[in-house]
Amino acid sequence: MAFIYKAINPDISGGTADTTPYQRAFDATTSWGAASGGVYSQTITRAVHGKSVTPIVQVYELDTGNYELVLPNSIDIDTSGNVTITVTENNNTRFEGRIVIL
Repeated sequence: MAFIYKAINPDISGGTADTTPYQRAFDATTSWGAASGGVYSQTITRAVHGKSVTPIVQVYELDTGNYELVLPNSIDIDTSGNVTITVTENNNTRFEGRIVIL
């Protein structure tokens, strides 16, 4: 389980093409791929999320039907705007949730 910041259910509907957040749900296993270097990670390229090279990234964990805003071990944004979220392989901290990119 990631560090929980606060409970929230994000409303990601509405907005124009430029202001509508990118969002994607993920599961607690296959979405994270195989561990490498002691971590599991997911990368969303800028070509996929379509936002700036300095996006705002929010990660939510699904817990008993509610999405809770969490902080994974790291959220990295490279110079091209690609976003990678990472959790440790130790204790298998993968979780089911949603990533929102603004």
